[in-house]
Amino acid sequence: MICKEEHSEIQTLLAMLPKSQGGPGRHKCAACAFEEGYKDGMKGVKRDVDTVLETLPEGQAKNQRHKSCESAYEKGFEIATKIKASIDFSKSATDGRLQGITFPSNMELLQLYRLGDEYVVAVFQGKISENDMIVKFRQYDKTNSSWSRFRQPKHIHWTVDVLIKQEYNRTIVNTFLVNLLNDWESRTIIPHLRSAEERNEFLKPEKLLRYVFIEAEQYSDNKLRGEYPISFLILISRILMVQERTNREDAYMFKGLLESLKEHKDLYTVISKATFNGR
Repeated sequence: MICKEEHSEIQTLLAMLPKSQGGPGRHKCAACAFEEGYKDGMKGVKRDVDTVLETLPEGQAKNQRHKSCESAYEKGFEIATKIKASIDFSKSATDGRLQGITFPSNMELLQLYRLGDEYVVAVFQGKISENDMIVKFRQYDKTNSSWSRFRQPKHIHWTVDVLIKQEYNRTIVNTFLVNLLNDWESRTIIPHLRSAEERNEFLKPEKLLRYVFIEAEQYSDNKLRGEYPISFLILISRILMVQERTNREDAYMFKGLLESLKEHKDLYTVISKATFNGR
């Protein structure tokens, strides 16, 4: 049996996997191996890889051709484990079983995410429109072994960190910016949210964090410097873009900021884009 699935969401990730044409994964679909690892990671139970690979269809198409199915399974399991940890953390925090998490009393919490051991990102009900969102985050200070208060990231904070990363690896950061611009142009990827149901669907960790962690893989080996990990920047940018388009469907601020960064405009222009208070 040959795999007929497109697996379009993970093609870039598959291209990064090592090649392998031996063992039980020979000629098997690496994309299907990734998805099997992902399903097991969400359950928190890892199976014997060889047993899993025996059940997979063959795969000769696109970037899954001759890729290591063992590595694909492990990568799927790794990404899903991060998402499951975030979901479990959110349940504990919102059920009041987790010490040290205090939410702003005057704000309605919509969704909570945890990125590793250093960042907690929360999305609250905004006031600009019915489906508006406010994103805040907490950062763990290893020096003082304590968490910061919930802070609201501004475009300028995001921009400064991207500028720092550009100084160390302009090529990979430009790829990151181009990918964000491509996302912005798609109203399916960056939608104008029209209901609470659409907003809840967008914020689901199983959907949003899956995108974040898969996207982050293509930049993870480049040792990008700066304050924030690339997964944090991806998550924040995705929420801010959807927030902007939801509040005003013809908005263009974030797009203009991305373009000025990609084109390496002068600092004054970039900062002006990042601090503009219009639409």
